[in-house]
Amino acid sequence: MTIKYLDSKRISALSSDTNITGLRAYYKFNEASPSNIINQASTVGSTSAIATSDLVVSGATYGVTGILGDALSFDGSNDNALASATTASDWAFLNQTGAEWTIIIWYKRDNFSNTQYILATTNFDVSDTGIFIRNATDRSLSIRFGTDGTDLVTLNTTTLTPNDTNWHMLMVKYSDSAGTVSMSIDDGTVESTSGHNLTNSTNPEDFMHFAENKTGASHFAGDLDEVSIWNRVLTTAEITSLYNSGSGQLVSKPTNVETNSILVEKDTGTRYWYDGSTWALPPSGIVATGGVEEITGGYTYRKFTDTGTFTVTAGAGNLEVLIVGAGGGGGGVKGGGGGSGAVMLSDPFALSQKAYTVTIGNGGGSGAVGQSTVFDTETATGGGYGGAASGSGSGGANGGGGGAGLGGHHNAGAGGTGTAPTFSTLTGTVYAGNNGGSGQTGSSTAPAGGGGGSNTVGITPTGAGALGGTGGAGISITSFPTTLYWGGGGGGGCHGGGTINGGTGGVGSGGGGNDYGVAGTAGLNAGGTGTTGSSTAGAGGVNTGAGGGGAGWNGSGSGGSGGKGYVVVRHLS
Repeated sequence: MTIKYLDSKRISALSSDTNITGLRAYYKFNEASPSNIINQASTVGSTSAIATSDLVVSGATYGVTGILGDALSFDGSNDNALASATTASDWAFLNQTGAEWTIIIWYKRDNFSNTQYILATTNFDVSDTGIFIRNATDRSLSIRFGTDGTDLVTLNTTTLTPNDTNWHMLMVKYSDSAGTVSMSIDDGTVESTSGHNLTNSTNPEDFMHFAENKTGASHFAGDLDEVSIWNRVLTTAEITSLYNSGSGQLVSKPTNVETNSILVEKDTGTRYWYDGSTWALPPSGIVATGGVEEITGGYTYRKFTDTGTFTVTAGAGNLEVLIVGAGGGGGGVKGGGGGSGAVMLSDPFALSQKAYTVTIGNGGGSGAVGQSTVFDTETATGGGYGGAASGSGSGGANGGGGGAGLGGHHNAGAGGTGTAPTFSTLTGTVYAGNNGGSGQTGSSTAPAGGGGGSNTVGITPTGAGALGGTGGAGISITSFPTTLYWGGGGGGGCHGGGTINGGTGGVGSGGGGNDYGVAGTAGLNAGGTGTTGSSTAGAGGVNTGAGGGGAGWNGSGSGGSGGKGYVVVRHLS
């Protein structure tokens, strides 16, 4: 199948230009350990997939090298793979009036000591209905199918006799309207016979057997891969495309694809880049290691959630880097929300073929500043902590925006002043440095301020019965596609009952606690939620640089931890 096309994160055996209409079953055999072999037809977009047609494997060996990815290997003794169906009629499209179908099987035979069945639903006993494909000792292939022991269609090949143990693509197709069954090996000679038509069966098959016949004999010795079963007759061009993909021959590069798509040659690994009108070698040729690689939209991203090294070994061109400092912890008793870590996005800069050190900062614990995240010479500072009540409240530390203090029944603490870092040797944009909100004095509620976010300031609660302050919002950077928001400020804690809630975390951060009322909810994307009826606050989202929520009133409460930092590097693929 066509695997040349790299679609976002997934290399598919069916290319974007393959018409998957009528695909009933598709077995890739890429599973790595004993389990069912999954029918991938619906996964690749087919609306015709048989609902329950996974293969139950007995004895066969997983993970052998296939024509594309892995294959399933059979020993020729007692191994098999069986596919049932929701009802017997699910497989009956192969044996009924109006049948139109194609079967594609990549196979590699180990020996020719006996006649071996590749696929079978029947042995054609007296009243059987079904189909079988077998390979004889003289290397010839044969197919036979029909309904209720009658209307039999048989094709015994005379020229399709591969005399080796190499991979071959077997194609069989039948058209009831034309009364013709055809078979070919690889992309070569087609043998066919005509004048055959079927009637509907009263005894349809309910199991598909791979590597044996219906009674569990005549086992196949060899490997199977990339099996597809269709309820339509594929065109000659479609069959050629499927063969070329598996053989490693160059497939015609599609033109009906999204700009910045990538085409990968199976045999060489060479990548071609589509600029919207033509295919060309990628402009960078950059070879690098480190982090977790993701290829999408014409770019290669390397994502670091832990400390490591980004190493460039070949190529030239530009890099861009996103650096996120760790979030500050929320304040303890009656605490303000933690501030966000700095979020820094560099302009494109010329790479060097060297190792770039990546240090991921850890989020601050309760009442502690978040650690800085470092890429080479650039440092994204950690967020400030939320203040905690002790007589008068204390403001948060600087760093990406400090959290607010809470004064409880007496004095309210001021929000921390955020300080934005600057680039050392690079240029770019810094999203950080917003101030935290201040706490409010109150004898019954005493809400704390929200931590400063990378995009907005933390909120100072106002008015009687105010909730804990909402944390400042984080930033979503569209040039680095993601569902996450970086650097949300934590929600402030609150002392109050009834409907008085802990503060909501800023987009991407933790919610504040409230030991009597409802805890503050997490901000959008990955932040933690405070515990209702407890002073426990939510943590900042993992690897988002978000601040933790402030604790409630209870003396045993602690602020939520800030979110760990993050680094991602990208370049043209």
